[in-house]
Amino acid sequence: MDIVLDDQTGDLLEKPPKTTICEEYVLDESTGEFVNKHFVVSLVPKNLVETKEPQRKKRKAIPETWHINLRKKARLSGQSYYDSCGTIKPMKIMSPPCPKSCQFRCSERVSESVRQDFFNKYHCLESTQQKWEFILRFTRTDNVQKIKLNAKVRRHCSRKFFIATGLQTYPSEEFVKVCKTMFLNTLSISDSVIRKAFEKITNKNGVLNDDLRGNLIRTVSELKQKQCELVHKHINSFPTVDSHYCREKNTKKYLNNELSVAKMYKLYEDFVSDPVLKVSERAYRDIFNVDFDLHFHTLKKDACDTCSQYQYASQVQKQNLESKFLFHLSQKDAARALKNQYKEESLKSKGESICAIFDYQKGITLPRAEASSFYYKRKLTVHNFTIFDTRSKQAFNFMYDESVTGSGPNEVSSALYNFILSNVKLGVKKFIFVSDNCPGQNRNKFLYAFYAYCAAKLNIQIQHLFLVTGHTQSEVDNVHSVIERSLKKKTVFAPDQLYEIVQNSSKNHAYRVIKLGFKDILDFKNLVSSKTFSKAADKKPLKISNVCELRVDGKNPFTFQYKYQYDSEWSSMTLIGMENNVLLEPKQLRNKPKGITRAKKQDLITLCKSGLIKSEFVNFYNCLPEDTEITDENNQNQLNSQ
Repeated sequence: MDIVLDDQTGDLLEKPPKTTICEEYVLDESTGEFVNKHFVVSLVPKNLVETKEPQRKKRKAIPETWHINLRKKARLSGQSYYDSCGTIKPMKIMSPPCPKSCQFRCSERVSESVRQDFFNKYHCLESTQQKWEFILRFTRTDNVQKIKLNAKVRRHCSRKFFIATGLQTYPSEEFVKVCKTMFLNTLSISDSVIRKAFEKITNKNGVLNDDLRGNLIRTVSELKQKQCELVHKHINSFPTVDSHYCREKNTKKYLNNELSVAKMYKLYEDFVSDPVLKVSERAYRDIFNVDFDLHFHTLKKDACDTCSQYQYASQVQKQNLESKFLFHLSQKDAARALKNQYKEESLKSKGESICAIFDYQKGITLPRAEASSFYYKRKLTVHNFTIFDTRSKQAFNFMYDESVTGSGPNEVSSALYNFILSNVKLGVKKFIFVSDNCPGQNRNKFLYAFYAYCAAKLNIQIQHLFLVTGHTQSEVDNVHSVIERSLKKKTVFAPDQLYEIVQNSSKNHAYRVIKLGFKDILDFKNLVSSKTFSKAADKKPLKISNVCELRVDGKNPFTFQYKYQYDSEWSSMTLIGMENNVLLEPKQLRNKPKGITRAKKQDLITLCKSGLIKSEFVNFYNCLPEDTEITDENNQNQLNSQ
């Protein structure tokens, strides 16, 4: 079976037969897929893309691989290497022994094998300092025994040289005294190396000074430390923002998506007035990558773990993963086919059925402007929950700022409740929703119970399709992309300005903006108890996170139907305790707005006092509610660093 990479979606797909494509399939330019009257086959690229390990954006310095260090290592080990000028330096080899006329008879007392072993032991040392210690260990210095009167003194000491014949049985070594020529030729070094080793002795105890070549002197080292402290202080001055998905165990810290390392460095140049204390952009980037675990909060296309695992696997690993991968592809295709089927059903229903797709947009931070002070302050996050009606091609944007409420299942249910009520008045009897698999917002027992409540109270049918993780691209993503483009390079001070921009973002279809207040958020969690989803037909508990599709009908609202696979039959279970809950009206989730942290409000008021926010919006920020019970570890860390 041939597996190919789809250039349009980034998915791994099963390659359809060429003859079938030529005879039955046509290319849909709007979707980039081959389509016929009955089903869809994904577009097959002409050339199979070679799979490579993706390169990390944050590159860390690896000094062991630098050419200068590789050259130094080769020089110390006696290997052949190219110097900085490109000249090749030959490999170190042991020179011939001293002549036979030597008074110490070195050639007779030291064999060639001992010399070679002595040579190897010296050149396997990893640093110059270790080699100096090696030389001092086998060299002795004595005073000159005879001095001629009235003669010019040529030397003040005499040196004795030794070669160890028992290095193989260290520490029980045997030292053989040899001449200077024999010693130098055996190690293949010059006399200057011997002199330098003795110059490095600091006292009579024979302690060596460190090799300072390539190291910074103290004053320069202190200056570098101060420079690093300033870079750390500048990077810590930028506030972090929450993750788009808000996972409880998410340890990553994010900077505002309007920032980049290059932009941060430009701000750093204004931050440090003394040119002596400034570092280069390369040094700034290295400190950012190595000393900090920060990421820029940009909206990315979800990557599928299963497809990526198969794509980067070896041929042997692919054989073990093939069955899992093919099942994953079949589920992805089945989910997309069902989505297209429900969209067609909605178009043909004459207004009685709606297929809608919903999702949260990445949080939009306000105020937005090019002034550098905005990057150092915490901002107000505005949430946008979008419901896209595939029949009317209209997007409903339920928007509110973070001081009103959060972005959990109650907020999702309240927005859907508003959408359902308005369409029930128009005669809609069936709602089909499509979304991703975010457990904190969409795929949870609270939303399931909310559907049962609406079906029972309004006598409607509700169905929900969860797309396969990693393949959740939908029309809502296009809506959010249009909004992001319309906001690019625009100055926005307050949410009211943002709502107007969102409403006029699309030229073809007007986007509706529904502003939510804290009174619009209802508490639907009270519908659920610990026993609500405990009684399935097969007497097994419901695996909430494995549900791929569900439905409830107003004719029998307390029978919950679900699937674990798209092509399987419907399973059912009875919802326990829901009969009495249907008679109750949901209450408000909050009696007052949620509020923001004190640190964030102080930053916003500081921007107002500095005159960077228009006076007409200052009162809005001054009146933002504050919640002192909110504990924000990121905010506290920022306050401590400042």
